[in-house]
Amino acid sequence: MCWLVRSHLEHNSEATMLQKFIKRKHECSTAAMMLQRVYRARTLRRLLAAHRHALTIQRVYRGYVARVFVQELFVVMSLASTHIQAVFRSYTSRERTKSLRNRKTAGAVHMQRVFRGYQARKWVFWIRFHVASAIQIQRVARGLMGRQVRFENRMASRIGAAGRGYLARLVYKREVRKIRVRTVVVPAARTIQRVYRGFVVRKHLEEFRDQVEAAKAGERTVWRASIDRIKSHAALTVQCLVRSYFARLRVEAERAKQRGRHGQAAVVVQSAWRSYFNRKTVQSMRELMAIEVYARKFTALKDNLEMVQFDMADTMGDIAYMTKHRKKSLQQIHDLKQMRLDWELRVPVLDKELSNMTGQDIARGWQTAFETEKLVIHFSMLLSAEEIQSKKQQIATLDAEYEDLERDVDESLLQETSLMEDYRRLELQRASSQYMHHAKQSVRRQRLRWKVRTNRSNLVLREAAALARSIAPPPSTCLSYAGRMASRRESDERVRQHNAHTHATNMEALKGSSNLHVVAVADAVVAECRKIVNAGSLAMQLDRSDLRDDPAAGMCTTCGHMQCVCHVLAASTASNAPSNAAPILNGSRKRTNNGPGIALGRRRRHHRQTDGVVVADDENSVQVYNPS
Repeated sequence: MCWLVRSHLEHNSEATMLQKFIKRKHECSTAAMMLQRVYRARTLRRLLAAHRHALTIQRVYRGYVARVFVQELFVVMSLASTHIQAVFRSYTSRERTKSLRNRKTAGAVHMQRVFRGYQARKWVFWIRFHVASAIQIQRVARGLMGRQVRFENRMASRIGAAGRGYLARLVYKREVRKIRVRTVVVPAARTIQRVYRGFVVRKHLEEFRDQVEAAKAGERTVWRASIDRIKSHAALTVQCLVRSYFARLRVEAERAKQRGRHGQAAVVVQSAWRSYFNRKTVQSMRELMAIEVYARKFTALKDNLEMVQFDMADTMGDIAYMTKHRKKSLQQIHDLKQMRLDWELRVPVLDKELSNMTGQDIARGWQTAFETEKLVIHFSMLLSAEEIQSKKQQIATLDAEYEDLERDVDESLLQETSLMEDYRRLELQRASSQYMHHAKQSVRRQRLRWKVRTNRSNLVLREAAALARSIAPPPSTCLSYAGRMASRRESDERVRQHNAHTHATNMEALKGSSNLHVVAVADAVVAECRKIVNAGSLAMQLDRSDLRDDPAAGMCTTCGHMQCVCHVLAASTASNAPSNAAPILNGSRKRTNNGPGIALGRRRRHHRQTDGVVVADDENSVQVYNPS
């Protein structure tokens, strides 16, 4: 009974169970390998058979395709040879008649080709400048329109203020002109009429006296006077004919000179207009090219920004992946260290069990199991140390890659910032150039609008031109702009030298004159002239309104004279009319002043801009108005 129990215990011990498990595992592995070998052989045989069948099918199909291709090629070659022969025979028959037509149409074909190429290039240029950059141009145009609207809104208030000041100045100037006409012009006209009428009456009296004296002496000198009259009439007739002949010659010469000047002026105007038109065309082309360059730069900047953003997204994804993998590696290192700690705590327990091992335990296989476990723990600790070292190395690599990715992110952010700065700089440069152009155009329009119109400069230029023609040789027939400018500079230099020589001659002639009275009078004249110039210019003293609109001016709206038949009729009608009837001045079309209100006068060219003006509300009140 004890032997059976012992044999059963030995048969079911841990060593026996381990050997049985190893044997069973070996048998299962062998069976699995046999099954895998059989399955793989069968699968490979099937694959090889299928491959051979596929090769056979491909070979047969390719042979069939080649035979069909050869047959079709033979048919095609036969038809092609027949067609080539027919075409060649027809070509030889047509070539003789086509040569003459080709020579005639060669020029037309060349012209069509050049014109079509020009149209195609023009169309491609238009597409490139207008269609390809439409989106960028629209965006830039919308921004420009918005800025322009804001700028125009700002300028509208300023222009309104300037306009109100200008209208107030016009009202003041009109009142000043009315006062001047009422106090100076009308009395002067009356004085001139009075003096002229006295002169006419005295002249008539003298003529009447002469006629009386002539009548007394007429009886004595009638015969001599008749003879002298006949002679003088004949002499006058001859002189009139001769003078008219010479006058016609002079008129014809002047007309020829005028036609020559007109033709030369027309040529100069045409040349200037063509030059201006070409400059405007070149300027528009340059603006279009600048717009295209800006559009290309903006597109490149946008592409670069998109690439930088994509790089940043990829880099952030890589950083997230590296962070996750690093955490996982750290967790694995922590687990391995915990396992090593457990193994190190297990080794003293195994040593203690081995030291307390009895013969019965050894017989049962406990010693072998403990030694095997100790050996497994030893090798596991070695492997775990290597794995921990590899994990640490991997973590160091991940840290280095993480730093590289962070540097890439910083570089991407810096590049994006620089690209945005370039984009902003380009936008500012383009906006500043457009603002400067708009400002120049606005200043030019304002100068043309508020410019004082005077012909003083034209008079000075005509005098200088007359002096240049008198002292300079005849102008050349060169029509180029550079030649005309060189000739003009030479004539200006001659005029300057002539003026300098004349001034030096006058100063030399006046040298030694020390009359104190003459010097004092000259100084007084110069001082008064300066006062007049400082008080107002020629443009300030010009009449800038129609005197016919002023009821106090006394000018007829029909004929434009101060006193005329219309005035006589109006005066006679007024004298014959009842006393309570309204007076009629200067005809039926004369406007009357019905109230003290101020009506704005007509806008005249001759005006000038002032800072402060005087506005007259009525005849007794005067106010100072500042447009600011």
